[in-house]
Amino acid sequence: GTFVNFDPSNCQAEGAGTNFVATGYKVVSEAHGADTWYTVVPNTVSDQTELNNAISGATGAVGVQLPAGTYTLPTDKMANKDVTIIGTKDTEIDMTQSGIIGSQNTGLDLTIEGATVKFANDNYKGVTHSKKLTYKDCTIKGLQFLYADDVEFINCEFVQENDDAYHVWTYGAKNVTFTDCKFNSTNNSKSVLCYIEGTGNTFTRTFNNCTFTATGAAEKSAIMINPSANAGSNTYIVSINNCTATGYAENGISGQTIVGVKETVKDNITVTINGATVYSN
Repeated sequence: GTFVNFDPSNCQAEGAGTNFVATGYKVVSEAHGADTWYTVVPNTVSDQTELNNAISGATGAVGVQLPAGTYTLPTDKMANKDVTIIGTKDTEIDMTQSGIIGSQNTGLDLTIEGATVKFANDNYKGVTHSKKLTYKDCTIKGLQFLYADDVEFINCEFVQENDDAYHVWTYGAKNVTFTDCKFNSTNNSKSVLCYIEGTGNTFTRTFNNCTFTATGAAEKSAIMINPSANAGSNTYIVSINNCTATGYAENGISGQTIVGVKETVKDNITVTINGATVYSN
């Protein structure tokens, strides 16, 4: 955050009530007329080793600024931490390995801003066993599975270079929100799949101000709901607001190409578009 005209020395001091800056952050100052603005920003790390050390050495919240290059996350050092990573489009976070975060890391709160995040086009690869996952201003490549209690995508661009492949399986994540996002699909188009093998869950999927664009042959709707693995045991609440879809197909919901439902549906499902119910089961 940014603060005006306060004593920044208190942010650096040790002791009860005075150590306000979390590990990996620093205070920078800027002159604005008669005022001085102080902003808490992440420290810059220069390579993979410094990134690993910054995260493993943190006892709570940690923030890092990454320059251009390719990095991986130290998956065995992220348990119960609040990690923020800020980069540019030339900063690539390589998420192509399976099971990015292991079961020992339940409680992770991970935010990635401004970077390119690359996933493999393979099943079940994502940030597992996490509490909250946030992507902001990111370019996201490949196929990602979602697992966190809460997932949020803000102003992200999804790029799928493979034909007949989704960008995202919302999978086991409880609450997922996409805001101001762009999805770019190729042949045999499809973008987001709502699907899970688990039972007895309630899932919310919210899309606000998103655009879905596909080239080539249309096969699926942009957002597909396919709760067939354990039919009748889960509840899906899907809300779509001010979104558009171009180049997709109609699947199970008459007149809609932005959202479809697989034919064999037995779960509890409610789909609304701009507040109006277009499907319920």
